[in-house]
Amino acid sequence: MVSRLLWTEKYKPRRLSDIVDQKKAIEEFRKWLVLRLQGRAEKKAALLAGPPGTGKTLTAEVAAMEFRLELIEMNASSLRTGSQLEKVAGRASLQGSLFGYRGKLILIDEVDGISTKADVGAIPELIKIIQKSAYPVVLTANNPWDPRFRPLREVCLMINYNRIGKRDIVRRLREICIAEGIKFDDEALGIIADYSQGDLRSAILDLQALTAGKKTLTVQDTRILAYRDREFNIFQILGRLFASRSVGAARAVVSSADVDPNMLFRWIEENLPLRYKDPKALAAAYYMLAQADIFFTRAALTQQWGLMSYALSLMTAGVAFAGGGKAGFIRFKFPEVIKMRSQAARDKTAEEVIAKLAGELHLSRRKFKSEFLPYLRIMASQNEEFLKKIGKAIKVEKSKVKKALELA
Repeated sequence: MVSRLLWTEKYKPRRLSDIVDQKKAIEEFRKWLVLRLQGRAEKKAALLAGPPGTGKTLTAEVAAMEFRLELIEMNASSLRTGSQLEKVAGRASLQGSLFGYRGKLILIDEVDGISTKADVGAIPELIKIIQKSAYPVVLTANNPWDPRFRPLREVCLMINYNRIGKRDIVRRLREICIAEGIKFDDEALGIIADYSQGDLRSAILDLQALTAGKKTLTVQDTRILAYRDREFNIFQILGRLFASRSVGAARAVVSSADVDPNMLFRWIEENLPLRYKDPKALAAAYYMLAQADIFFTRAALTQQWGLMSYALSLMTAGVAFAGGGKAGFIRFKFPEVIKMRSQAARDKTAEEVIAKLAGELHLSRRKFKSEFLPYLRIMASQNEEFLKKIGKAIKVEKSKVKKALELA
């Protein structure tokens, strides 16, 4: 029988000291929280910054339990305007706490999900909430370094969270396997840890998905894993590519990237105007990309796949050296061509199902798709009964749920 409870919840730490491999960050956070509760902290808010799955949101949740604080949690990317933030977070930050709590902890998740152009007034309102709040305010972000978030960073204590080491991830997975009575292959746990790329939450969800409905885990089971959160990875790849200072470094981006060369080509094409502001540099970069496209086409038509090497050099080293100079911060865009194809292929009903699933888990659709959808796909593909239970929970036919998980 498949457990309804996610193991990330079932095996959630109960004390800050139990959070894996973030000793420095936890010590810094605890010190700030104690001072903030005493009214002596220099900063009224803490901004926890780092990759997904490293314990940022978990820190706030566990701190609320440990310090007996009422946790008021909201997702900034769902509360998109200043007025919405004031209505939810602003009022909560001033009102008293009930039920015997010592106070409140205001958690505003995914602040980097706010679009400062579309969400007018959101950042100023967040700053106002922080300054007026009677309670500690904790914000989380994967990447808070956009210059437009600078005013927010200045009013917060920045605490950095690092990717979790493989050894610590494997140790935690081993503990869960023992607790669940699962016979496991150590090599399989190592593979899961490798795929997680320092994201412990990802590793635990992978483990649950791979062992759904059974009590064994082998290396063979791990073959269906794929690197999760591809969009996050492609941003890293583009950043490394545009910052390359040698041919070898630029080519290494492609060899180490878990992305199809044609897909990477589209990403580079879409983001060149963001990288090169000088018209001459932009023209030179597009020329290199055009030459790469010629070699891609010749390779496909003639089946002479050795030509791919020239295409890859032109679209990486050629593009990287087109303008020179430091790239600075770039907010990369998803390729419009891929987006239009994707949107055309999607079924409207599928999006409605995804919205219901995200609602059941109290998540934004963006967070649901990036962090939970891959695991639901795996678990549903291995267990029809689990798929049926999902449909029953959101009152949707099993066939529609299956289609939604495939298309989303």
